[in-house]
Amino acid sequence: MIFVRLTNGFGNNLFQYIAGRLLAEHHKKELVLIPPFKDYYGLNEIIKLGLKFDAIENQIDLSGCELITEKNYLLAYKNNHNQTNLVLEGYFEDYIYYYDHLKKIRTWFPFSAKRENNDLVLHLRTGDRLFYKAHYKSNGEPIIDGTRILKAINHIEFDKLFIVSDLPKFK
Repeated sequence: MIFVRLTNGFGNNLFQYIAGRLLAEHHKKELVLIPPFKDYYGLNEIIKLGLKFDAIENQIDLSGCELITEKNYLLAYKNNHNQTNLVLEGYFEDYIYYYDHLKKIRTWFPFSAKRENNDLVLHLRTGDRLFYKAHYKSNGEPIIDGTRILKAINHIEFDKLFIVSDLPKFK
């Protein structure tokens, strides 16, 4: 089996789910989701999306499982895990994990009809990542700042810009 330890935050859960499902399909194993706490709200959203998994377990002994983190995730595809259960722990947000699987991943998510307008929606995800030292240069400046975001936006034709964010205030 492939066990996926979900963290708090539905956006995080989507990355975790996709990483787990890709690995489960590759090794032809069942996919089991482990919520961070009983009655976790994110499970309802996963179910609403109709995402495929085999079980949800709140309490499970993972002591005999091999731990898969972001550091060894890609190796988990190469190694033979026929007799081993795997448990994924991490955020799995690196595009490298998914780039070769985008066409398949898109089939897992229901999308509404094609847009009939020319609006741009930017998800400005900030959350706890603002506080990670790795996201800043040695001089204290953030690696990604507003000017780089504006440069990217200026390469896209659109009529209206909508910014979706978890920021309490947008300045």
